[in-house]
Amino acid sequence: MTRQAHFLLAEARASGVIRVRHQPRGEIMTSSHRSRKHPVGRDTLGALRALVWGTALLCAAPYAYAAGNLQAVILDTTGAKASTLSIDRNGNVDLAEIQDGCALGANPMTGAPLGYTGRSLIEFGTRTKNVGSDDIVLGSAGCNCMTTFNCNPGFVCSQSHHHVHYNNFAGAKLADPSGKVVARSEKYGFCVEDLGPASCPVHYTCNYMGITAGCFDEYDAGLPCQFIDLTGYSLPAGQYTMTLTSDPKNKIPESNEGDNTDTATVTIPCTPGALCADANHCTPDGVCNASGACVPGSCGAGMACGDGLCDVPCVASSLPAVVSWGPGRLDVFWRGSNNALWHMWYDNGLARWVGPENLGGNVTGRPKAVSWAAGRLDIFYKGVSDHLIHRWWENGWSGEEDHGGNMGSDPAAVARDFNRLDVFFRGGGGGDDLKWVSWNGAAWSGIQSFSATVLSEPDVISANPNHLDVFWKNNTNDLTHKWWDGANWSANESFAASMTSPPSVIDTPGRIDAFWRNTNDDLVWKPFTGTWGSNMNLDGTVTSRPSVISWGTNHLDVYWKGGNDALKHKWTFDGGANWVGPEDLGGTLSSGPNAVSWGNGHVDVFWQNSSGFISYSRFIGGDWSGPVDLY
Repeated sequence: MTRQAHFLLAEARASGVIRVRHQPRGEIMTSSHRSRKHPVGRDTLGALRALVWGTALLCAAPYAYAAGNLQAVILDTTGAKASTLSIDRNGNVDLAEIQDGCALGANPMTGAPLGYTGRSLIEFGTRTKNVGSDDIVLGSAGCNCMTTFNCNPGFVCSQSHHHVHYNNFAGAKLADPSGKVVARSEKYGFCVEDLGPASCPVHYTCNYMGITAGCFDEYDAGLPCQFIDLTGYSLPAGQYTMTLTSDPKNKIPESNEGDNTDTATVTIPCTPGALCADANHCTPDGVCNASGACVPGSCGAGMACGDGLCDVPCVASSLPAVVSWGPGRLDVFWRGSNNALWHMWYDNGLARWVGPENLGGNVTGRPKAVSWAAGRLDIFYKGVSDHLIHRWWENGWSGEEDHGGNMGSDPAAVARDFNRLDVFFRGGGGGDDLKWVSWNGAAWSGIQSFSATVLSEPDVISANPNHLDVFWKNNTNDLTHKWWDGANWSANESFAASMTSPPSVIDTPGRIDAFWRNTNDDLVWKPFTGTWGSNMNLDGTVTSRPSVISWGTNHLDVYWKGGNDALKHKWTFDGGANWVGPEDLGGTLSSGPNAVSWGNGHVDVFWQNSSGFISYSRFIGGDWSGPVDLY
């Protein structure tokens, strides 16, 4: 049977309870598989007890005893506890594993599509034991992934397993000898149930998930998504460490949150005599010696990021800009430490991030990205001599288009219609006026000035092709607003605000919502629903400019860097009548966040991390994953 024909085998109960989870990759399930993977020999009374217990639990709400305690164990391909793991250079994957994000859809360095065979996979099994004195209870998913797909929060439907999973139950990552994470297992969920030992009373199955005290759940190596895919990665030879963590986001109450990890060593060799990626990450530049170690080549330790054949990405020197031109597509841009424009992108068709790519240029500020059609990107930033620079993608990247100007801030840009662009910035040289330049579909206007005292980067929104709203902080730290009705510009109007950050503003049908940080480091919200409402304090502590998105009617999500440098989130489903949060999403931010949504229930939030690289967290399937290093 091929891997594309995986199916969920039925649970069998006879005189003993034989429980089979999945068909192994490319194999027929035999009794030897069952005996190794799943305990047998439970009596009929035990099966009846499990049935009665499960029926009782189905009437209860999901819960978890705080006295339960998860422990993770890495298994090798024989099912034994692993201290070392190896790489299978001839592994196979299937389409469902690519759709689930477990397997790479494209080469991470070139973006070229990858085939199903000849993969480089670290295959491993996972055993999750409940060594606590009480059960771990996750509950019912509320969906079956065959006729019902809208699951309860925390549960998702798996493409590769064809049944429901509990999201973020465990995660694996691979770190290089310096400790930097270079790859992760993208398997996002597990069907959490009692699978052993033989004495386990089996209270929990995929229909009602959990692990009884003293029991364990297990996924063997060889099952779908039980691997880290390294295909196409340019990793130096050496000793790497794989870490498996149960409940990595600490969402399940436990008596001990500190013993949820297990580690194994992974040796990455090179092919003797072949070109290889040396410790400087040149591709290819080193030569592999007889012992499988890569000897550095001409690239040398003196090469800077982005130079020559080296694929070492530059650390970020700015908050990333992010844009989506349609469902499943994300493009992220940032200024690198070499002052070039850097870019990575994600497409559901590839099911993987591609890049980073060095686009060159001379960037002296934070870029801004917008899109007015699928396949079109427009990037604006402050360049040399404080000029406004424009670059675009349409079947290829343009060079730098210089619009002149004397910029006193980073730009704000909006695509208000197909092939229409408007860019605003604060004037430089002590003028502090508001500057505007517009593209009408055929030509650029000159830079126009509006009398104002602008003391922040502005923000701009457009509710329709003939309307613009521009906001900024003025010299008295108030919120100032100016709008265009398609023919004329309004006068400036100001609102008391005590602002200590630029405003972040969003327009949704029938309303405008503005957010900022005040002098007390609080998050402040001001709504417009025909008339302006009062300022409302939404709590803090806020240490960055907030970022706001909306992915549904009356739904708002606001993100910011908290006082502990973690990503914070607050949201409303009813237009602000009730706010939820803030919740702490972790991470170590050295910049503010930037959020984007490409569809209902899909959110990606990006920031510069404490190491200077780009990290992100993703909300999908009703739950958060991450933080993850983008590169």
